[in-house]
Amino acid sequence: MDRFQPEELSRDDAFEALASERRRAVVDLLLADPDEYTLDALVDELTDRDAVERADPPDADPRDHLQVVLMHRDLPRLDEDDVVDFDPDERTVEPGEHIDDLDALV
Repeated sequence: MDRFQPEELSRDDAFEALASERRRAVVDLLLADPDEYTLDALVDELTDRDAVERADPPDADPRDHLQVVLMHRDLPRLDEDDVVDFDPDERTVEPGEHIDDLDALV
């Protein structure tokens, strides 16, 4: 693994951004395939990678749960540090200015 040497993102911000398994999966996906994704396409990709956790309540659709958590928690958190560019109105996400700072950590 390469040594963590961020251009702009602090070490604390980097570790906080990657504290969630879902956020690590999003960053890993966007580093490997740096396209713009719709929220639906991102959920499809993460579902294929088994990045879906158990939904609460248990009978809820895990894909719906994942979409809500990404939309309201994970993507806004990554957007705060410019790790991703998330447009909640268009429901799109793409790599942000500081995503490469996290490459050595995922």
